[in-house]
Amino acid sequence: MYTLITIAKHYARAIFDYAIEHNQLENWQSMLEYAAEVSKNNDLSKLLDNPVIEHQTISKIFLEICGNKLNYNGQNFIRLLSKNKKFIILPFILKEFINISNKHTSLVEVEIITASNLNKLQINNIYLAIEEHISSKIKLNYTVNSSLIAGIIIRIGDLVIDGSISGKLERLTRYLCV
Repeated sequence: MYTLITIAKHYARAIFDYAIEHNQLENWQSMLEYAAEVSKNNDLSKLLDNPVIEHQTISKIFLEICGNKLNYNGQNFIRLLSKNKKFIILPFILKEFINISNKHTSLVEVEIITASNLNKLQINNIYLAIEEHISSKIKLNYTVNSSLIAGIIIRIGDLVIDGSISGKLERLTRYLCV
């Protein structure tokens, strides 16, 4: 099984590099998702693994099922998998492609909540500081919540930095009530 996953990684890397070079990342991901789903069909998987049937026939049947969901290069990829008898790794190729793609984009969602409106310069400074601190591209979601009294709350995934007055009062209350 280890060798199949290793082979899938090589296919995924090659597809990813091609997709980036031709600005078709989303297109390739959707083609791989569709082809992987088709390959999971029980009846079809028996046909794909049948050593008696020629690879041209297998790829032709597979491509007919996929219809127009695969472009010319996607169809060639299916023919290559068929020729190399590697249909079994198609779901692994998809999984690895998604992993590589996510690492490439490395977009992190950050939520900023303030007690009052910030100007564009302040928002930009916060954006740049967070992006530099986490060494990743970020998508900033900014909202105003006057119940914070004053200050800011920053959420980055599971990390919450609460610098609001209401948060400090809440922590003080818990400390005094213990």
